Amino acid sequence: MRGHGRTGVWIGIVLVFLILRVPLLLARDPFFDELLTVWYAGKPLAGLWSTLAGDSGSPLYLIVARAVEVVSVLDVFGGRLLSLLFAAGALAMCLLFRGLGDARWTAGAALAAFPPHIFFSTEARAYSLTAALIGVAAIALFLWKETASTRYLAVAVAALVLAAYSHSYGVLFFPLPFMVSLLTRNRRTVLTGLAASAATGLLFVPGFLLASVQPLASIDWMGATTLTGRLALVAGSFAQLGFAARYEPVLLTSAPMWMRIVSAGMVAAIVVTGLRKSGAARFFALLIAVPIAAVFAFAAAGKTFYFPTRFESTLSVPFALLLASSLAVIPRKAAVAALVTLVAIGGAVAVRSTMDHSSAPPSPYRAVARFLTMPGRPDLPVVATGYTYLEVISAIGEKGVVAFPSEQSRHPGWVGASDPAVLAGELPRLPRRFVWVGVTGTIEAQTLERRFQLRPIFSDGPVVAVLAEEKA
Repeated sequence: MRGHGRTGVWIGIVLVFLILRVPLLLARDPFFDELLTVWYAGKPLAGLWSTLAGDSGSPLYLIVARAVEVVSVLDVFGGRLLSLLFAAGALAMCLLFRGLGDARWTAGAALAAFPPHIFFSTEARAYSLTAALIGVAAIALFLWKETASTRYLAVAVAALVLAAYSHSYGVLFFPLPFMVSLLTRNRRTVLTGLAASAATGLLFVPGFLLASVQPLASIDWMGATTLTGRLALVAGSFAQLGFAARYEPVLLTSAPMWMRIVSAGMVAAIVVTGLRKSGAARFFALLIAVPIAAVFAFAAAGKTFYFPTRFESTLSVPFALLLASSLAVIPRKAAVAALVTLVAIGGAVAVRSTMDHSSAPPSPYRAVARFLTMPGRPDLPVVATGYTYLEVISAIGEKGVVAFPSEQSRHPGWVGASDPAVLAGELPRLPRRFVWVGVTGTIEAQTLERRFQLRPIFSDGPVVAVLAEEKA
């Protein structure tokens, strides 16, 4: 491709990348986990490890967020811009990857319009950083296989370890150096790959130790409890590896069935052709197959380790490279038509999702937190329970806000089951008059009623703000 044509393609792909992400970034209300990122960013690094021991997160992304907070106050918008920057880095990797020749432009276009990558490019969470690091590992492993240079293998190992410290999904990719070495059928290379995979595990020992002490209750929300349910959930990963799928409404708007069928059919046909005709396609398919096999293994072992869209976002770069190398062996006109169709489908999903997010009402938890910022609300201490605690401190700050139960202040990212005896023992430490925000009918509400008169002053569904005054 000549210079002027290359520049035009660069500009076009970057414009698609930005047009599908920036409006979505601006349109959405902050997600609960994004508020948690901001909360972590405000905490001293010295206490990060002990804080994470009471939750389910990983440290690297939070260290980066904390570093940004030190330089400039990090809010949700700033965290989203940080993710957009990591996503732009992943796009640049695809466009600069000369190992694919002109197919790198196809990879860039596919990444720009891949819905899981679009969404998590606009989310103040670890997924965009993890996806970028997995992309570094994918390209480095490809170059290692092609050149046998161990410096590329060292880069891949470092990227995989950093990815795991950013999000636990990175662990699923640890077998890749060994699996890639098997493709060479060279005994020495296989031993080197085995040692590299072992090294990733050794370098992540602190991460494994952290995971071993993190409470199981922090991941109770994961859902599927039966073997069939877990396997069916993971099987959905294949449907998500396309440009239209059934998404969780809190993330993206699900595409119409016809669009899902077209996307799935086209992606399947492209990939099958690539697997038959392209060694590069087979290579990148392996990089996708290994982590998918790993989540199936976790499901079979009784562990739910898969979340739709989130997991696929970490596969974004290998998936884009797989499509690009597959389209490269298809007749040019057919390949261009297929790519344009898939980009249009992914773009339609992003645009519709942006419109739906921009018109969505705030969650009840956010609504009650906003109520506390309005003029005229009672000038009293606030006692917050469950998910309302993080929303409230995000809206008005931690000063003057009491967590009930107190352990909620130590892990605001999740809500555990409350012990009635513990709650009863905490009643004497509460103020005589305060505003309580929480969910009606909960054990916390019932416990408060024993000692306080409760008068509702705001409600949104089951979430309420009540004026609490100690009984005579």
